[in-house]
Amino acid sequence: MSGLPAPGAMMNMNMKKESATAAVKLKALQWDKINYMAVGNTVWGSGGVDENALLKVLGEEGVFGSMEQLFVAKVTEYKEVRASKKIQEVCILNQHRAYQINIMLGGIKHTYPEIRHAILHMDEDFLTLVQLSNLLKFVPDAEETGKLLEYKDASEGVKLTLGRPEAFFVEMLKVERYQQRLEGLKFKMTFQGLLNGVNESIASITEASKGLRNAKHFKELLNLILMLGNYMNGGSHNGGAFGFKIASINKLVDTKASNAPNTTLLHFLTNITEKTLPDVLNYQKEIAPCGDACRVSLPELQTDFNHLKVKIKEIKTELHTHYSNGFKSCPEDRFYDIMQPFIDHAESAFSKTETAMVEMETMYKDCVKFYGEDASAMKPDEFFGIFKTFSASFEKAREDNQKQLEKEAQREKAKTAAKVREEQMAVKKSRIQVRREGSNDSEGGSDDKGMMDSLLETLRNGGDSESSRRDRRRKNRIDHAPMNVAVKAQDLLTSLREDESPIALLHE
Repeated sequence: MSGLPAPGAMMNMNMKKESATAAVKLKALQWDKINYMAVGNTVWGSGGVDENALLKVLGEEGVFGSMEQLFVAKVTEYKEVRASKKIQEVCILNQHRAYQINIMLGGIKHTYPEIRHAILHMDEDFLTLVQLSNLLKFVPDAEETGKLLEYKDASEGVKLTLGRPEAFFVEMLKVERYQQRLEGLKFKMTFQGLLNGVNESIASITEASKGLRNAKHFKELLNLILMLGNYMNGGSHNGGAFGFKIASINKLVDTKASNAPNTTLLHFLTNITEKTLPDVLNYQKEIAPCGDACRVSLPELQTDFNHLKVKIKEIKTELHTHYSNGFKSCPEDRFYDIMQPFIDHAESAFSKTETAMVEMETMYKDCVKFYGEDASAMKPDEFFGIFKTFSASFEKAREDNQKQLEKEAQREKAKTAAKVREEQMAVKKSRIQVRREGSNDSEGGSDDKGMMDSLLETLRNGGDSESSRRDRRRKNRIDHAPMNVAVKAQDLLTSLREDESPIALLHE
């Protein structure tokens, strides 16, 4: 322990002894000091400069005196500043850029110190994601920083002369590594949503690749198409095929029936599949995941994946380089406290996504190759879109066939109904004819009743003349009414003649 210098001595060793000191307190120059032990191999320790001669020249020229006049530290009096007359604004920024910053600030209902405090605290509840993105669009560049730096420690009165955009930038210059903090806070706010989106896209492609690779019923359907195609092409150049490009399944609708223009080879395929191979229709379940997979853009997926990877690496480097051992630029600084636990979690979660990404790429390439395509030339949205389109067209063809069957059933029903109506009309006509004949019988009955009355009157008079009998026979022949009332009356009359006392019997 005796060989080590005391703490105070160590502090003095890192402080260079200067020959000239200011008579008054001056403003501080903000710089990052290099430890005295690290100076040796730098420009500062390389020698070649006579510091005593330089000090003498500066003193003779009155440089130090001028510095004391220009950069004397003023004591800030905390009192409300009220301008007695209108102060002309100091506008340093480009007019167009200042206009855009003014619009951006109009959407943030917080004071500049409140915004600075929220950024130092890494408070993701204070600013919305849109506001944070806008702040990142308007970060002071090197030139603007150089022009505004002199106002960073200016008095409140001087700051009041600044334009609104300039005053905002000056306040943000007080935040150590302002842009990196904004980027870190934005990444933390968007990380989980972005990671979920990447994981969903990876899962969609993986599931669709696995489903197609093991699609038993779909394979049977493809062989059925191959057989039908070879049968149609016969001995032509396209005949005798061992297989076909998978995109060809969407060309079945181009082959139309000769005698039914609205019927295509796809309609024919769906019809025979339903009637002959109904189990093959289960292929729909096998290729259903292609619907989600065809909506995945591989370039966008890779962009989001790489963004996550790069940002995690950047923040790890930022923490290691500028915030090692929990460094704080000021008591309010919580960058390390917030971002270190977050980046540990993010790195762990992303490692699982990296593994899933590698598995997805392997399965996708294997699936594309299995269907005779080149994975390097065919992106997932195009490849899986082939199956999605075929599935939709197949179902549309089935619906068309069903509608055609319904139309035929309706025509048959209409034909049957027309036949029933014809039969009903015939029955109705027959009934009308019967009624007409019945009406004629009723009229004949009235004549018979009159004849009956005449016969009874004759009987009462004691006999029946020959002429009356001839008239009745003539009447019966004309009416052609056998077994009518007239005949019955004639029979009754004959029976009465054979009786000895006809009149007495009738009265009984």
